[in-house]
Amino acid sequence: MYFALSWKKFDFVVTPSEFRDVFSREDFVFLANRIREKTQSKITPKEQVFSDYERYFERIILREDGRTSELWDDEVRLHLIDGEDKLYFDDSLGVKILYSTKPCATLAPFNLLYNDEKKRLSTAYFEPDGVFGLRLAYPKTVSLRDENGELGGNYETDDYEMSHVYTQLVASIKKLAKKAKIQNGSGGVKADFWISKAAACLAGRNFYLKSNGLKFV
Repeated sequence: MYFALSWKKFDFVVTPSEFRDVFSREDFVFLANRIREKTQSKITPKEQVFSDYERYFERIILREDGRTSELWDDEVRLHLIDGEDKLYFDDSLGVKILYSTKPCATLAPFNLLYNDEKKRLSTAYFEPDGVFGLRLAYPKTVSLRDENGELGGNYETDDYEMSHVYTQLVASIKKLAKKAKIQNGSGGVKADFWISKAAACLAGRNFYLKSNGLKFV
């Protein structure tokens, strides 16, 4: 078992077809974020993930109103790992919880927060109305459990296979996307996520962007 001490993070928005193109590779599997019973399948089929992202894209990224009751979608909160053999269940707390013996990547929604004074659209904070896109993350440094079961140390993760997969996934997304360029009525706005041209053409209708007078350029 490991504990992440620091993270590599990449925030992005792509269309469902682009998402499929990037994540259909065979060198990793998807896992649901919350698996608590051995009776549940560990692996989430990729076709299911692709369908779940399409629904997330349509219901949340393209939403045109502020109905926050529909914003949270656990179906796109996923782990990515390069082998099911690296998984195990821990029932020491009376509940069977799935863990990985090696660092794995994660996918989850990110949130937009607009600061009009600074002209900045940040993804670093939690804003319920600003749920938008996905964050691909991978541990940069970790603590590892020793033979006595104690976590310790500060180890780089660059040599793990999943680190290379993460780097390649980010590179594939960057071939489809670019740093978001956004403006409001008075000029440019700083943004720190990537978006494909096709996704930007659709996502301009997003409730949070429109309510803050923001548009892609």
